Amino acid sequence: MKTKLLPLVCALCTCLPAMAGKKTPPSAEEIRALETISLSYRVSSSGLEFSWSPANAEPSGGIKLTCSETNPQPLYPQDGYIAWLPGTGKTSCVVPFDKAMSNQTRHYRVCSVHKDDHGRYVALSRVVSVPPLSGGAPVAQAEPVPSKPEPKASPKVEPKADAPPAPKVKESPAAPPSQSAATPGVLRRPSGGLVVGHGSTDPSKVPVPNIEKARRMFHVWYGHTSHGSQITSGMQAMNRAPFLYNRDGSGGALRYEETGGDLGHSGDLGWERSTRRYLDGGGKANVIMWSWCGGCSDNNPEGVRAYLERMDRLERDYPGRIFIYMTGHLDGTGASGNLHKVNEQIREYCRSHGKVLFDFADIESHDPSGNSFLDLRADDGCNYVRDGRRGNWAKEWIAANPDHGIALPGSAAHTHPLNGALKGRAFWVLLGQLAAGQGE
Repeated sequence: MKTKLLPLVCALCTCLPAMAGKKTPPSAEEIRALETISLSYRVSSSGLEFSWSPANAEPSGGIKLTCSETNPQPLYPQDGYIAWLPGTGKTSCVVPFDKAMSNQTRHYRVCSVHKDDHGRYVALSRVVSVPPLSGGAPVAQAEPVPSKPEPKASPKVEPKADAPPAPKVKESPAAPPSQSAATPGVLRRPSGGLVVGHGSTDPSKVPVPNIEKARRMFHVWYGHTSHGSQITSGMQAMNRAPFLYNRDGSGGALRYEETGGDLGHSGDLGWERSTRRYLDGGGKANVIMWSWCGGCSDNNPEGVRAYLERMDRLERDYPGRIFIYMTGHLDGTGASGNLHKVNEQIREYCRSHGKVLFDFADIESHDPSGNSFLDLRADDGCNYVRDGRRGNWAKEWIAANPDHGIALPGSAAHTHPLNGALKGRAFWVLLGQLAAGQGE
C-alpha cells in the first residue's frame, strides 16, 4: 500500500522563543526517554520524503518536523520547524527541493507535541542527517584517494635512429562558457542608505531597465523561516517578466537562493556563523538578507545591538556585497509595545549609519492606501482592534478595491495573501533602487 505524502502546512518557523512552562530544553536523559519514534527519509523526484512510526501517544498539537544546519540535535521550538502536520495519525510528509536544498548538512527530527504547551513532548524521533542537496540530488562528497607506491623505474630505452616521431595529439576546442546565469559583480551600498517600507510597494514606479539590471547583477542569498517566506510568496505571485527569479538565475532571471534559519532571539548569532560559512565556503551571493521570526518581540537593546554590530562587521569583512537589515513582524502590542521599540532601534541605526533596510513591520502596518493600523494594535495577520471591535485591514481593503490588480499568492504564512504580495512587490522595488546606483 502506497503511503500518502501530506503537504506542508508551514515552512520553517521559529516563532515560539521558549517552551511554555519550561525555561530550558529537556536534558539528554529526557530526550533519550522520549525517542520512541523511528524516522527515515529518501530522495525522490518530489523532494525529501520523510516517514516515521506513529508516536506512542496521539499528539494533540500535531507533528513538527524540525531541522537545523548548526545544531546536530534539533528540537522544536528553539530550532523551528520545516513542516507542521496538525491533528493525529500523520506518519509522512514531503519537503520540496526548493525548501530542502542546501550546501550544508541538515539535521532533522520529528517532534510530537501537546497542543496546550509547545515545550511538552509526546514523543521524539532520533535525528537523521541529510547530506548537502543540490539540484535535487545529494552533493557528491569527495572520497580520499589512497596513495599508491611509486612504480619502479623502467630501464631507459634509447629510441632507434630510424624510429618515426610520435604523432601530435590534436587538442579539443574549449567549451563555450555557460549562458545560464550572469556572474554577480561587486556592489556598492547607497551612500545615504536606503529604507523600503509601506510607501515602496508599487514596482511599476521603478523603471523596467533597473529591474532588468537587478536581475543581471544580483545574486540574493536569503535566510528565513515562515514569516520571512512571505516575501517569497509575494514574489512567486508576480514571477513573470520583468520580475523573473529562480534559484540558479537561468533564463535571465534573478538568482534568488534561500536557506533555513532566522535572526533568532536575544543576541543569538547562529545566523552570522551560517553566513560566514556560506561566504567562506565559496558562496557567490552579493546581496545577503536575514529575516526575523518572533525574535524581535522578546528582544532587548543589548540583543538588538548585537545583531546590528554583527551585520556591520559582516559588511566590513565582506566588501562588495550588500547586506539588508530588517525589522520584525507585528505582534499586536501597538506603538507602546516592546516590539515597536526594538524596531525603532533598528530603524534609527540604519538611518544614522546609511544602511539598507527592508522595513517588514512598516509594510504590514499599512494598507495599500497608506492607512496606518499600528496604533490599533495590528498584528502579523493584518488584524486590528478599533473601538473594541476586531477587523482585518487586508480583507477590508480587498473588498473595497475589487479591481486592485495586485497579483496575490495563494497563501502567505501567518497572514493574508495581500500582506505577502506587498512584501514581494517591495522587495523588487528595493532591488530596482539598489540597481540604479550600480555601474554595469
